[in-house]
Amino acid sequence: MALASVLTWQGRLAEAEPWIQRTRTRPQGRSRATAGLAIYYVRGMLELGYGRDASGLAAFQAGERLAAPLAAPNLLMTAMRAFILQALVRLGETVRAAKTLTELDEEERDRGEIRISIAMLRLAQGDPHAASTRARPVLDQSRR
Repeated sequence: MALASVLTWQGRLAEAEPWIQRTRTRPQGRSRATAGLAIYYVRGMLELGYGRDASGLAAFQAGERLAAPLAAPNLLMTAMRAFILQALVRLGETVRAAKTLTELDEEERDRGEIRISIAMLRLAQGDPHAASTRARPVLDQSRR
């Protein structure tokens, strides 16, 4: 899984895909949710990398559903939610993206990954000023 993730982040999608395919194991209990979340996250990134936005969205949403019963927040959840927003925008579903955004708490909306996704949404809505305002703390590195 780690190799698939690194290859995907490097844009080496064709090399990453067989490694992702190998992760189709069936862990049990809490480890199932945690491992599944990571698998769906990397699968979603791979799909977005190939421009298969609907498939990427489906992978991220499956991971989000799988992680729902986890007692503690998972570090990948914010990143996954940011990619869900981006996939919705890429699919032209800006109304749905805006609704999804309202379901996030203020602390999560203030995270860098979400700020970038909000900026992307604002650009799609024709508001470049709002986009740059939302992205500015990430770009000047005052928010991560």
